Amino acid sequence: MEINRNQYFALGVVVLLLGIQFRNVESFTLNAEVSQVIREQLKKPQDAQFVSASKSNGFNNPLADLFATTPAATSISARLVTVKPPAWLGWALLSTGGVLVLHSLAMKRPE
Repeated sequence: MEINRNQYFALGVVVLLLGIQFRNVESFTLNAEVSQVIREQLKKPQDAQFVSASKSNGFNNPLADLFATTPAATSISARLVTVKPPAWLGWALLSTGGVLVLHSLAMKRPE
């Protein structure tokens, strides 16, 4: 299947709007269910041999350290995960969306 002009334009508009969204928002706070899934997926390994081997060769997982769970959090807001996207992500999406829109306008119309 070949992508036509209208599909390029629609994809470009969606990516452009995502770029605007990422430029205007500083952080996203995930709900309790998604926060729990993130915490479970990024748990630190319990195996002492793996931890000592990873520390000895200089390996450090910044995501696991960033989303480390706190034992017995009392308030709901303390258990929610906040995601702060980097500033360059909004600019990258804006430029990619702009290129896709301009490319769609340069293509010939579908028949």
